[in-house]
Amino acid sequence: MKKWLIVHSKESYNTNQNMIGFNDKKAQDIAPNDYVVYYIKGGYIKGLYKVLNKPWTRESSWNSNYQIEIESIKILKEAINIRPFILTLELFEKHNNDGHWGTVLQGSNNIKELSEHDFLVLKNIIDETSFEEKIYESTNNSFARKQRLETAKKMPEKVQTTIVNYKRNPDVVAEVLNRANGICEECKQKAPFLRTKDSSPYLEVHHMIQLSQCGKDTIENAIAVCPNCHRKLHYGQ
Repeated sequence: MKKWLIVHSKESYNTNQNMIGFNDKKAQDIAPNDYVVYYIKGGYIKGLYKVLNKPWTRESSWNSNYQIEIESIKILKEAINIRPFILTLELFEKHNNDGHWGTVLQGSNNIKELSEHDFLVLKNIIDETSFEEKIYESTNNSFARKQRLETAKKMPEKVQTTIVNYKRNPDVVAEVLNRANGICEECKQKAPFLRTKDSSPYLEVHHMIQLSQCGKDTIENAIAVCPNCHRKLHYGQ
């Protein structure tokens, strides 16, 4: 089972979201049950799909010779900008030095096979964004939310997932915490409580440029912050 990044224009996506047309002969390598990440030109991901059938060839003089039918697994209401994550993808790694990652995705009918690493990174982005969208939708419709809660399962469904983590340097964490000396380096207030295990001030180490965005795991790129400021740095305005 292969994973693909499929590149199309916004106009093509809006025309038919369940059928994709290509000139690229690599389309012949796509098989049923392959996964497809739908990339809209300009740096946006729209969703995750599964291939339903083998590509077939049009006999007419269409611009797109190969046709593939796809089924949605998870579609985002708003396409998400993945430019902040571009440099973490192996697909663009060879273009890091010249900065011309866009040349990898020139044209509107491109197909790129994804490595397992790249697929997991993009899938996690789609999953997290989709969950945030559902929270927003639920927040803005209390009547529908309460109806769903009445029939919702009490025990959560178990799913098996694979995530991409980064091996952090414990010396960086220790040195940053030592530098902070119990004071949040964002709000300048004392740590909100002490750790149970050793009574040290509880602070969390935050990377100013996130590791997922090619940030360095260094003392210079890290600060010690209280839990409230940590959440604010990730999700606040």
